[in-house]
Amino acid sequence: MREAWQTYEPVNLPRDSAPPPATPAAEALLDRFKDVQIKFLDREMAEELAKRSKLVADTKEDPKALNSLGVLYAQNGRYAEAKVYLAKASAKAKTYLSPLLNLGMISLVEKDFAAASSYYEQARKAEPKNVQALLGFARANHELENYGSVRLAFEELKRTDPGLAAQFAYLDLRGDEAARAADISKAKEAMLWAEK
Repeated sequence: MREAWQTYEPVNLPRDSAPPPATPAAEALLDRFKDVQIKFLDREMAEELAKRSKLVADTKEDPKALNSLGVLYAQNGRYAEAKVYLAKASAKAKTYLSPLLNLGMISLVEKDFAAASSYYEQARKAEPKNVQALLGFARANHELENYGSVRLAFEELKRTDPGLAAQFAYLDLRGDEAARAADISKAKEAMLWAEK
């Protein structure tokens, strides 16, 4: 560089030039990104959102319609809105498990493993062989390191749906072994929504 400067004189900015623009704060950038992302998702899901919202209104807030709307929000990462509709659906129909399963899934995604375990336990009590309840309960308790609970739920899942259990084989392992197996299989990232 110094040799090049002997042939080509370095260029300086004029003294009266304005300083370079300041870098925006990371928090401000993140807020702006979230706003843009929400607007994008709103446009992408507008048609389906209108259809499902109309169904909720037409059915006078039928639990299945509320669950369907909650799942749409959840699938698009809008968990706060999803929780509102799923909680309403669950309150309206105590024997309808889908909202509980979906609330459990949201809790897993948000890493609130105690809440996830609770939702899945409620679903298991209502329907002991429900594969989503068994799997969700095992996943939540694996994160909580309640390996006895994991083993019982996962053994039942293996008897009820061996194919699904094979996809989440990391639940048979503990510690670093389980973490490596889950990373390789991408099983921890799997989201199962109850849409029925």
